[in-house]
Amino acid sequence: DDFQKRFDSICYHVSSDVLDLPKTQHIEIEVSLGAKALKHYNELEQEFITEVKAGTVTVANALVKGLRLHQITSGYLPIDDDVRGTREIERIDDAKEQALFDLLEALPTLEPVVVFCLFKEDIEVVKRVSEQLGRRFDELSGRRNGLTSDATMPEGVDTLAVQIQSG
Repeated sequence: DDFQKRFDSICYHVSSDVLDLPKTQHIEIEVSLGAKALKHYNELEQEFITEVKAGTVTVANALVKGLRLHQITSGYLPIDDDVRGTREIERIDDAKEQALFDLLEALPTLEPVVVFCLFKEDIEVVKRVSEQLGRRFDELSGRRNGLTSDATMPEGVDTLAVQIQSG
């Protein structure tokens, strides 16, 4: 009973009617990396180090390498921490951003869309594209819960960016 009380204090229950969703659509769009991003991708993959305008990006192990390669395919790279302990992000490609723009632009006016994202920077891209197209944006992430209290997409939101860990 004690465990159940503690568990109930941190969990959220939804009714089964939230499972009444429209048919899922999976749209795969092939996106080619630009020459600059491809250069950084190949350098990190082969040599575990690459130089960008803002500094150096290095990887210490295979796990970090996979993470950085994924970030490159999203169009950015975090620069190694400097002496102040801050981390700068450098944009190196906008191919995925342009593909998202084209996809959302082709949809019927204000068709509701959920875009799943891995990184905070990906959410920022979805927000930027949504604003460019006049779409109403919100997010579900570690920093913001844009869902309503019954875990549905809020009224007036056309594009919901969901960080995978939070969604």
